[in-house]
Amino acid sequence: MAELILFRHGKSDWSSVVPDADRPLNKRGRRAAAAMGELLTGVDKVPDGVLVSPTARTQETLELAMGAGGWSCAVRTDGRLYGGGARAALSAVLEEDDATQRLLVVGHEPTTSELLALLLGGGDYRVPTAAMALIDLAAERWDHVRPASGRLEWLLPPRLLRSASRPS
Repeated sequence: MAELILFRHGKSDWSSVVPDADRPLNKRGRRAAAAMGELLTGVDKVPDGVLVSPTARTQETLELAMGAGGWSCAVRTDGRLYGGGARAALSAVLEEDDATQRLLVVGHEPTTSELLALLLGGGDYRVPTAAMALIDLAAERWDHVRPASGRLEWLLPPRLLRSASRPS
C-alpha cells in the first residue's frame, strides 16, 4: 500500500512586501518546518518522493524539513499544488512514479485540507500551518489512487511537538 503525507507549508512572513508566490517563512514557520522534518525521521516515515508547490514558502519548508531530518529523495515541483484545488493536486499525485512508496506533498490551504477530505471520502478538516497528515491508501500504484481510498493514520500540528518536549 502507498502512503501519502500531506504537509502544509510553515507560517509565512506577511510583513514581507513581495508577490504571494515569493513570500518566505517567518521565524516560527522555519522552526516548525525543521521540527516536522525531524519528526518524519524519528517515526521512520521518511518519504522516498516529494511533490512540492513552486512557491518560496513551500520550497523553504521542504528544504528545512529535509535538512533537519537528515534525509533526501527525489523532488518534483508542480504548479497544480498552488491554487489548483484538491482535484488538481490529486491529478499531480496520480502521476507519481510507482517506485515511490511514501510520497510527501508540500502545499497550501485550502487545497491541503480539501485533498485530505477527498481522499478520506468526506469530512471537514482544517490543516494548520506546518501540520502533517499521514494517509494509508488502498492502492499499489499511484495512478490507482481514487477519492475515498484513504485511511487517516494521524494528523499532527507542530505545536503538539512543542508541548510534548516541554518538561512538566
